[in-house]
Amino acid sequence: MNKIFTFLIAACSFLSAFTIPSQANAEGWDAQVRVAGFVPSSSLARRVYSDVWPQFQLEFSYEIWCPISLWTNVGWTPKCGKSTYRHNNTRLTLVPIGLGLDYSFFFAQCFEAYIGGGATYSYLHIKDVDHFIKSDRSEWAFGGIVKSGLRYHFHECFFAELFVDYTWVEFKFEKRHKVDAHNVNLNGLLFGGGLGVSF
Repeated sequence: MNKIFTFLIAACSFLSAFTIPSQANAEGWDAQVRVAGFVPSSSLARRVYSDVWPQFQLEFSYEIWCPISLWTNVGWTPKCGKSTYRHNNTRLTLVPIGLGLDYSFFFAQCFEAYIGGGATYSYLHIKDVDHFIKSDRSEWAFGGIVKSGLRYHFHECFFAELFVDYTWVEFKFEKRHKVDAHNVNLNGLLFGGGLGVSF
């Protein structure tokens, strides 16, 4: 964790020397809709639910001090799969809620790159169904995220974005009924794009 934040600080210090001023959204709000593919690092999660999961996000940010912005977002990941043992149906719903800071670099009047990070608080619901047992499990867990992206401001109020994020979170389920206690590791890579508006 300390190495990640040390890297972010060093990158901000280095890149800030090459940035130029921008007219895009000075001291204002951004709102955007983002669509991503989530690639879990856990091989078990990939075997059960596939290699890439969809995630849909809504994100808001506010420039609190140029070039630093405060952001918050919420995501939704629905995914169906098959258990590894009996190949029974299983359904997963993941809802991550994030809050953190971004540091932006403007390389042209229309292009903006950023790096950042923050904390997440995520909800996970898993429903397993076989011929004898129906199991519903839900849990909340804290985690973290490192963010990076490139935005193109194609209008005074609108922009498009490509991004790559890495998130880490682990859910701890206690033993309940006939379901054993276990942990669910949902660390992984997020990559995708979005459309936003500045106001």
